[in-house]
Amino acid sequence: MEKKEIILLLAIIMIVTLGLCYQITESWSGWFDFNGAVYSRFAKNFLTFGFLKTKMTPTWDLGNIVPEHFNYYMHHPPLLAYMMAMSFKIFGIHEWSARLVPVIFSITALFLFYLIARFLWDKTIAFLSLIFLGFTPMFLYYGRMVNQEPVFLFFYFFIIYFYLRFLHENRKSYVDVILIGFIFAYLTAWQAVYLSIVMLVHYLVSAHKDARNKKLTKVLVLVPLLFFVLYAAWIYFIKGSFAENINSIISRFGPNTVHQFSWIDFFRLEISRSKFYFSVIICIFTLLYIISLLLKGNRSIFLRENIYIIFIGLPLINVLFFREGAWEHDYQLYYFLPFFAIAATKALLWLRNYLRNKNIFKIFVLGVFILFFTESWHNFNSLQAFQFNIDRPIADKINSVTLPEEEIVTNIQISVPTSWYVDRKYTVINNVEEFQKINVKKELVFAVLFPRPGNEKLMSFLSNNYPNFTYRGVIFCNLRRTALLKK
Repeated sequence: MEKKEIILLLAIIMIVTLGLCYQITESWSGWFDFNGAVYSRFAKNFLTFGFLKTKMTPTWDLGNIVPEHFNYYMHHPPLLAYMMAMSFKIFGIHEWSARLVPVIFSITALFLFYLIARFLWDKTIAFLSLIFLGFTPMFLYYGRMVNQEPVFLFFYFFIIYFYLRFLHENRKSYVDVILIGFIFAYLTAWQAVYLSIVMLVHYLVSAHKDARNKKLTKVLVLVPLLFFVLYAAWIYFIKGSFAENINSIISRFGPNTVHQFSWIDFFRLEISRSKFYFSVIICIFTLLYIISLLLKGNRSIFLRENIYIIFIGLPLINVLFFREGAWEHDYQLYYFLPFFAIAATKALLWLRNYLRNKNIFKIFVLGVFILFFTESWHNFNSLQAFQFNIDRPIADKINSVTLPEEEIVTNIQISVPTSWYVDRKYTVINNVEEFQKINVKKELVFAVLFPRPGNEKLMSFLSNNYPNFTYRGVIFCNLRRTALLKK
């Protein structure tokens, strides 16, 4: 690459990075920020209890008390939790050090995406696609979300880049690199399975039968099977049962008791989300590009553009196969990013054939990007402005009257973000009988009682028998054995 190209590339990525790091130190109170609280808990537990004691498996447990039985989480591969534990070890336990992991992967994914677009087409398409991808609300907001999506996107682009190089140069060493990429991808997210499927289809379409590399075919077929066997063995070794994982998978297939919707409802919602997260401008130009392909409609176009088998195949499987998951989590559309960015760019350049005056076309492109940036910034700010109601003051008060190794009881299930800041082992009780039963077995230090209909007897019993105070409408009862029991 020339010096000017490198400078422009770095400048674009630098600006996107500023967006990714916007409010990076904020608490876990934003839209879907509970994912950050969850994975931060997993990472902290690795440091608190040790990788060996937790059997290298993420755990839900709170506080510093070593539990008799860990509460394991095995719905997703564990690599993200491992990397966050490393970040906490190096930089300390902070929201920003947790978000730093997806931010780093998102930044490097931008470089890889540019290389992919440049390899497939040219610098113009690569730069415009990079701008469309990097400045969407989807990438700016969810590109720093502590979840699998930003990390997997990097491995996705890594694999695709070396796969394209392999198709072009037929160097066997690239297959080894692809294999390494898949190993990390499978340790990151289940979407690696979809990537294997769509890549296999693309490879069968693109490569001549006599020229196909058997090793690559084995990677695309055998690695998913091997991963399933190893993951199933890991689950059985840790939990001794597949029931929880099977129920979780089944519940994600389609409408359930929690979410009821039709196919029409589903597509309406996803279209609405696409317009918000990718911008109306990009959606319009993507539609134009699809129309342009249909108008041309010849086999050579399909063969030249068959990379879309991967770019649109993976995200379609992702949202259609587990519809309930996509209905609940809007960021499941995240993997449409490369398709929308490239398709919108191709449509914009396709219109150049109809706006042959260069000056008019430049003014048109400028207007398109002004509208795109304006809409993206507005939608991004809307996401940033959302604040999930967490009881941070209550969490701080609990921490001020208890020690990390002490245990409390409450009369509600504390939300995941709030529990991250509490970080005390707790048990939920609903009545006096439950309290007396658990209090005999455990050394409880405090009862934290939130105003809740139906718990009047419990709150009255504890208030009348233990020293207490009220803070922000919540009753704190001192249960320590040294406390004087009221007669």
